[in-house]
Amino acid sequence: MRTRSMLIAGASLLGLVGGCAADTVTTNPYYYDTYMYPVVDYGYYDTVLWYDGYYDPYIGYLTATRPGGGTPDSGRPRTFPRPLNGVFSQWRTVLRPDCAPAVEWVDFDEDGIPATYDATFACADQTLGDRTSSVTGMVSIHDADDSAKLSGYTVTFTNFTVATSVGGLVRTRTLNGTASLMPNDAGGFQTSTNIDYMFDFADSGRTRIQGTYTAMNQSMYTPDPSAGDDVFASGNVTLTGTGTLSRMFAYTGQSRSVVRETTTPLHWNRDCRRQNADSSGFDSGTLVFQDNQRGRLQLQFNGCGAATITTGG
Repeated sequence: MRTRSMLIAGASLLGLVGGCAADTVTTNPYYYDTYMYPVVDYGYYDTVLWYDGYYDPYIGYLTATRPGGGTPDSGRPRTFPRPLNGVFSQWRTVLRPDCAPAVEWVDFDEDGIPATYDATFACADQTLGDRTSSVTGMVSIHDADDSAKLSGYTVTFTNFTVATSVGGLVRTRTLNGTASLMPNDAGGFQTSTNIDYMFDFADSGRTRIQGTYTAMNQSMYTPDPSAGDDVFASGNVTLTGTGTLSRMFAYTGQSRSVVRETTTPLHWNRDCRRQNADSSGFDSGTLVFQDNQRGRLQLQFNGCGAATITTGG
């Protein structure tokens, strides 16, 4: 099996590259020559469930602070609850605060998670600079116990569509399903996601990519001792799960099963997101995706600003 290794600065699919011939790439080409190209866009989606920073809708990313403490760096009030702030940040969505649904919600324990939040979004053509975003569909968020910050929560997406466009790169993602974050008996947290992702990626001069990725994923998050009470500041993470990726590839419609495995523990560092808005939030560790057609995609995280991706098959 021949492989390609490349360095990626940033976590979003806007910076993903892949391939089959031996090479090292340090710039930003947008290769489409690996079947599992779309998977990385959702491969560590789990991170949005524990990210507890703030989303600034004017600049389209989060700034990390202690849960419930302070206000965004811009000084504007928080307008989107967890985990929506993480979703919008991960995909660099720009939204004006007046676009937020007029839904009253309370957060007695000040963890950023509403006691109950049921909202329908209808945000069309939100523009900042050269970036345009649209968000539509329904989302429901429920805190397991709004008197305890670390009690966990669930979120359900119904035809929840996030579309972004920047520099000729167009991404449309639609989510249906449920995800949860809950404490475990070991002093950490576990997440579970059962979500159907529909994607439509169109880049100028490239073949349009459309398909679905249905994933049942799990993760285990163990805070670092140094994190203290600020448990989501840093910690070790294990990601596992299975999924089905269906898309056109090599001029044929294909459907492959995909297994996700953490071959060396991932290390989460919330401050990475402050340093680099495109960062995954991981600063070390290895994550591997393998399909049933011998396809393989490996992500080696090396600090906040870069990941090394190797593909084969």
